[in-house]
Formats: sequence, structure tokens, C-alpha cells
Amino acid sequence: MILEDIFYEGAHLFNACKYNDAHITWEGVWKNGSELERPEIKGFIQLTGAILNTKAGKISSGKYLFNKSLSNISASVLIPEWVEFKPLLGEIMACLEHLDEKPYELLPRIEIIFQ
Repeated sequence: MILEDIFYEGAHLFNACKYNDAHITWEGVWKNGSELERPEIKGFIQLTGAILNTKAGKISSGKYLFNKSLSNISASVLIPEWVEFKPLLGEIMACLEHLDEKPYELLPRIEIIFQ
């Protein structure tokens, strides 16, 4: 399945802190994927957008995208078979809490852990 290959490629870039490259990789599924694949990747595209916005000082946009990514990643059906979801969702929530308390300090690291 093309989604799985592209997801893993983007996840490796994400874990290397190459968030823009991961974003671009995953956008390939968004632009060219099927109606079943697009919702699977949407939350991960939003997650990279959240990190990039936050790093650029756009805290409100970052918080919005972290919340959207949390919702969309939680709704994923296929990707939970490939990665550890509980730690990922917990790390996203930790970033949201961090943004409420210390918005201009370095975000906690988020890592995609493969099964």
C-alpha cells in the first residue's frame, strides 16, 4: 500500500526533526491519495504544521493545529496498526499543555514509535 510507504518515509523525517520535509512527504498522500487514505494522513500533516507554526512564534495557530491533529490522529483507522498511538497522543497533549504554560519555550519532543 502506497499510504504505508509514504507514511513511514514521512515518519522517519519527522523523527529526525525534519518537520517541513515530513509535511511535504505526507502532502503527497493528501494531494494524490484515495478518499480512504487522505483522512489517515490529515492529522500528521496538521501535526507538522503545528510544530512549524509554533517554532515560527505563531502560538495560536500552533495550538489550533495541535488540537486538530489530536482529533484527526485519534480518528485514524489504519495507522494505529503501524505505530504506538498512546505515547504519540500523550506527547501531543503534553505540547498543548506546554503551550498554555510556557508558549515561547522549546516544545517537548514528539516521536513516532513504530510497532
